[in-house]
Amino acid sequence: MFTRVTDFLTDYREEAREAQKNWDALTDESLQQRAGEGLLSIGEQLWHLASVWHYVFIDELKLWPGEKFSEKPPETAAGLADFYREAAEKATGWIEQNWGDDDLAAELELWGMKMTRGKLLWELIKHEAHHRGQIVTLMRLAGLPVHGIYGPSKEEAAAMKQAAEEQSSPNGAG
Repeated sequence: MFTRVTDFLTDYREEAREAQKNWDALTDESLQQRAGEGLLSIGEQLWHLASVWHYVFIDELKLWPGEKFSEKPPETAAGLADFYREAAEKATGWIEQNWGDDDLAAELELWGMKMTRGKLLWELIKHEAHHRGQIVTLMRLAGLPVHGIYGPSKEEAAAMKQAAEEQSSPNGAG
């Protein structure tokens, strides 16, 4: 649970920035990748993830009055990646402008559950981490490179190891 707006903004902006590196690596073809019949594809997962701020803040909590939630996702990987980027920026900008630390203790009701705004923000970050893991797994199945978020990906670790070996070898440039 967040008790300071700046803590949320710092954490979420970092999460979104690192996740964006994966979304920018998606291809239009990869959007159809799914783990099995009846399971969400990369495109469907990313749309769900990217649209959650709009859904919660427009449809459920009515905090962004006058806005309408678009139920039709962009058709391209670049469009979905841009939508995610814009949603993350809009949400963090709005929270930064409209909520102070004391506001995070205010209770709200969402989906029949009572929680504080700070708890809601924490739950939204956990929700994103959950779906991000699913999408990254699907990216692997689609043969796409993956950017590590909480540490290097397999490819990033191999490149780091190779660079270190090259620097320490007698024939290396180091």
